[in-house]
Amino acid sequence: MTARRTLHALLALVALLAVAAVAAPAAQALTVTTTPARIDREPGVRLEAWVSRPRTTARLPLVVLVGSWNGQSWLDLLAARTLASRGYVVVTYATRGAPGSGGVNSIAGPPDLADASAVIDWALARTPADPARIGIGGASYGAGLALLAAAHDPRIRAVSALSGWGDLVASMYPGETRNAAIGLIMRNTANDEGRTDAAFNATWRTFLGGTDLPGFLRLMKERSPVTYVDALNARGTAVFLANTWNETAFPPDQIIDFYSRLTGPRRLELRPGEHISAETPARFGLNNDVWTGVMRWFDRTLASGEPARGGAGIWLRARSSSGQRPAETYAAWNEVSTQSTTFALDADAQGRGRITAKQPEGDWRMRVDPGPDPALTVGIPIVSHFPESYGFSPPFTLARLISRRRNAVWVGDPLPGRLLIRGAPRVQLTITPSATRVTAIVHLLAVGRDGRAYYIDHQPRTYRGVQPGVPISLDLDLRSTAYDVHAGHRLMVAVSTYDLMYYLDTNPGGSPILFGGGPGRPARLTLPLR
Repeated sequence: MTARRTLHALLALVALLAVAAVAAPAAQALTVTTTPARIDREPGVRLEAWVSRPRTTARLPLVVLVGSWNGQSWLDLLAARTLASRGYVVVTYATRGAPGSGGVNSIAGPPDLADASAVIDWALARTPADPARIGIGGASYGAGLALLAAAHDPRIRAVSALSGWGDLVASMYPGETRNAAIGLIMRNTANDEGRTDAAFNATWRTFLGGTDLPGFLRLMKERSPVTYVDALNARGTAVFLANTWNETAFPPDQIIDFYSRLTGPRRLELRPGEHISAETPARFGLNNDVWTGVMRWFDRTLASGEPARGGAGIWLRARSSSGQRPAETYAAWNEVSTQSTTFALDADAQGRGRITAKQPEGDWRMRVDPGPDPALTVGIPIVSHFPESYGFSPPFTLARLISRRRNAVWVGDPLPGRLLIRGAPRVQLTITPSATRVTAIVHLLAVGRDGRAYYIDHQPRTYRGVQPGVPISLDLDLRSTAYDVHAGHRLMVAVSTYDLMYYLDTNPGGSPILFGGGPGRPARLTLPLR
């Protein structure tokens, strides 16, 4: 670390501690001390850490907070101090390869998992931590690593994972389409600030170049907590998960699927927002319902010393064009949606798409010339949906600006009443490519009376090795969501052919795509409803 970077880190730490003095509760149960630490691993590798603990010699539960991707050890320090004030020993550390720590990052590989266990060993040897009450947590990269560590270290009884992954294959390769945005963000930030191992660099080159996708996906499966869910279930590990609906990095369905496979004590929370947006205030020592939920989870599963009890619980907050909706609770994911409604996708003789309740009597088709359209995009990764965590409306575009040349578009009539979408919308269409590869990014929007088209949902789908001129039946589940469409708004389905988030699988230029439907060729939009 350069002298300038060290100075910046110290100044940031001073600022964080100043915020803590203002934002922390006026009366804490216990006085907390925070001290820096260095945890030696193999020669040349030393992990930077901080230890926050109450001034007591009594045995206390231990919580290890794993650093985020390239995150420094003090990023979660204020949140750690808040937890420590409730009677915990809390160790935050920067993972290997991140600023402040030595070594190279193996992307949640065996060395990183061994580090998590070594931090626990270190804390048990040097603090009044109780070996029978150990928890681990993290956000983003730290969340995935925490889940993997819990699956591999039987001493860990409870986990909190915020904005994390359960399945890296589903996250990096949705609809067999490469998530270029998150791949490049990870690669570029790693090269800029931290250090990654040669195997990681080679793997990312195959992903970005598309030269060995099966090998890349095998490695992602090895790094996926869902691969080891049986180990978590066998020990009854208590798992707390919190993600957002519009995650760029780790979309909601993969964490919902992981949650649904757990059998021990578990809780899932889903909110409007983007990657790490909902939990960010806790890093500044501010009151935050996500971090409050984490602390209550550890209180319930670690503090008493008794085995964690209780079944499942789902808490969610829906989105709408007017901001967040009241919280909802469910016992299981299959209770979130209790009914569905289906609309037909049709087009007139001029190729103008419409969403109707009546199935078309004849065949129809529309032609699209692939290319970018600034008026219809997934958005800026990590940025566009971030304000939704703080009550702002979803991002929108103007319906009249969406190109009918570049995109296939269908619009419905004003809705007579509200639609409470809960779950994964489904779109069925027939696509006829003119090249051997075709990518479709399916968007669902709600168009208000003023022409603003609010983004509800999307999902990409790529087909490789197809025969030009031969129709393909697209049957695609979009991402799971919770969105309240207001009465008077109109539904819109728009299929784009290019997006920066998935640019690695963009359609070949000059290769038009035909969309169609009719009797015997379903063209439908199905919405799961509350």
